[in-house]
Amino acid sequence: ALVVNARKRMQKGVSLQATYQYSHSIDNASSIGGSSATTAQDDQRLDLEESNSSFDQRHRLTGNWVLELPFGPNRAFFSKGGRVSRLVDGFSFSGDFTFASGSYFTPRYDSSAAQLAGGGLFTLRPDRNFSAPIGGGGSLLSWFNRGAFTAPIGYGTASRNSIEGPGTVGIDASLSRTIDLGESRSFEARVTGNNALNTVQYNGINTTLNSATFGQVTGTASQRSLRFVARYRF
Repeated sequence: ALVVNARKRMQKGVSLQATYQYSHSIDNASSIGGSSATTAQDDQRLDLEESNSSFDQRHRLTGNWVLELPFGPNRAFFSKGGRVSRLVDGFSFSGDFTFASGSYFTPRYDSSAAQLAGGGLFTLRPDRNFSAPIGGGGSLLSWFNRGAFTAPIGYGTASRNSIEGPGTVGIDASLSRTIDLGESRSFEARVTGNNALNTVQYNGINTTLNSATFGQVTGTASQRSLRFVARYRF
């Protein structure tokens, strides 16, 4: 893994920190005994299972920021005192963000005759159509190119964890105001928005070839939520 950190300490009411990570993980079973969603097609050919780990995530950028708004006494704007200066003093805007590529999913072909005869003890994968790319429109009804996979003849030739799933775009933000009441006393009011931009975040896809919803998005993460907090310190 490669990790790069950048940090700007608080200066003139602004601070920023960010971390970028590039990583790549390969294995033949991302859990002990292959007890995750997919198991080996052929337990005599575990070498054919080597591919991206289920938790493989190539790119991840995270960070946070704080911005003290430049209004009020001893600040850039409305600094001369008076009612307006006191009214706009003490506000700050802060938050954190996560931008990441998706983890990987395995194409499947369920309930084949071979699986049923074997008691369903393995996961059959479809054949890979190498003339068609896997990447597709990235849309709700067609996340990847369904033409990249066909019904298998024997064991499927598609690789385990070969479909990149939806990535992450997440921004949480807070707006707060602190009022100094003197003698180490203060009052703070804060509103926090999780998924502040209300970004639609996909978090699941159907990778079963012989399913009516093959290639479609199957779930979304939580929508925006707001929380209000008030604190009196003494």
